[in-house]
Amino acid sequence: MIDYSDIEIKTFTAAEVSQWLDSGKSAAGLDAKIISTTRARALINNPYTTPDDPLVAAVFTGGEAIAYTAAFPELIHGNKYWWFSTLWCEPAHRGKGFPLVLMRTLGEQFGTENCLDTMGAPETVAIFNNLGHRLTYLKEYRFGTRVYPQGPVGKMVSYREGAKTLLRNINPLLKEKIQKSRYTIQYQDFIDQTTYHYITPHASKDLISRTRETLNWILQYPFKHRTPLCDRTSDANTFGDCDALYWMKGVKVMVGGEMVGYYIIRNSEQDLSIKYLYYDGEYSGEVFNSILEHILHLGNPCFTTRDPNLSDYLLHNRVFSKYRIDQISFSYPSQFALPADPISQGGDGDCFV
Repeated sequence: MIDYSDIEIKTFTAAEVSQWLDSGKSAAGLDAKIISTTRARALINNPYTTPDDPLVAAVFTGGEAIAYTAAFPELIHGNKYWWFSTLWCEPAHRGKGFPLVLMRTLGEQFGTENCLDTMGAPETVAIFNNLGHRLTYLKEYRFGTRVYPQGPVGKMVSYREGAKTLLRNINPLLKEKIQKSRYTIQYQDFIDQTTYHYITPHASKDLISRTRETLNWILQYPFKHRTPLCDRTSDANTFGDCDALYWMKGVKVMVGGEMVGYYIIRNSEQDLSIKYLYYDGEYSGEVFNSILEHILHLGNPCFTTRDPNLSDYLLHNRVFSKYRIDQISFSYPSQFALPADPISQGGDGDCFV
């Protein structure tokens, strides 16, 4: 029988998180078992974070953290909103309502009408519904080995798909298609004003139109995809089932000296994804071929996009042998205005997991 009489809920401000990172010492219970230093450093360097902002909340019992959540701000339509980026509860303590208590505790400090859900997991959707939020679903297109389930059968199929990946990467028809393309590319670690002026009119249907400051923050902080408390649980899918360091690059696609497309590419050893994608329709083939060249050159067995036209292009060219459409949920305040037919670019999955 677990005794919950000593339950304590703590919140940590940006100033407290910063002090902890600078000193390297635990501060009022805050340590790397609650939030990884990589994630914490990105939180405090968010362009819209102020020192008094509460960023992390955790539940303690017997001096041990058993659940936590974190949030970060963003300026949307001139107003400050808060994205909930992580949620963890030790398996032995699930079903006790701690995640709801945490989100409500942190959310009440921002105003729950100013909170947005980036995780889309059934558990968080239920919590945000409890807070009076609405729900919408968006499509994500997955290719390759990630289509298969985990376990012995999935691993066996994964090996087979890996062999197919090697064959795909030397496909002469695909290589010829790329060689005939006219594009050149420029890699970017920083989005300048000219590039952002290109992005803005192409983002009219975005679910969330990112500011230039937020996009540059995303490029600067490629988070390590890892559960901070992984040494405390046998559940591999708490909110991250791998330990991989992503690199992220902005890519300008040029034809005849003019920009015709821009995207942010995220790559790890196993997974390649396009998190933001903007292009002129008449040059979509050139832009898509530049992405195809990345796929072939990097050799990843998995690819993810939320752009239906790019998905159709990859299917038409048989770049991957397996394909699946997932429904990604997004919870938002009832008064939040969405485009009539929103598409999902990036979102929290670009750097927060």
